[in-house]
Amino acid sequence: MKEQTHQIKKTIFGWAEFEAKLNNKKIQTCKVYQAKKGDILELGLAKIGFRGYLCVAGGFKIKSFLNSKSSDVKMGVGVFNGRALQKDDV
Repeated sequence: MKEQTHQIKKTIFGWAEFEAKLNNKKIQTCKVYQAKKGDILELGLAKIGFRGYLCVAGGFKIKSFLNSKSSDVKMGVGVFNGRALQKDDV
């Protein structure tokens, strides 16, 4: 997944080990990073584990599903009808 940011955000993601880049520079999981408008966050497939979590300061401005803004792609449930987050979703 590759996403261009639209405003200044603090982001943290973790749990599974992902190859991740912010503006084409490798970053680590379970750390907080600051992204500003126009920055690009790119997440690859999980190397270890199978679930990842992306937390964004201020949250996502999307409709909740069962009082959550998460998705389970394997089960096909959640926001965005259970599909993975894609460019321009937020």
